[in-house]
Amino acid sequence: MTSFTTAEVARILELPAARIRSWVRAGFVAPSRGPGGRIAFSFQDLLVLRTTKDLLDADVPPRRLRRL
Repeated sequence: MTSFTTAEVARILELPAARIRSWVRAGFVAPSRGPGGRIAFSFQDLLVLRTTKDLLDADVPPRRLRRL
């Protein structure tokens, strides 16, 4: 299975890596841990993060997203 690092996800979504990490802490996505305890995002995680980005860009409140 292909996995992505935080830096790769940030580059793909054109967002700062800190924003990706904050979304992980907020519980929008729960990536697995790769070698050395590093965060490893799956393709499905990438889709969830892209959807999260699109919804936040459309002014959907973060509180509402967390409920979903």
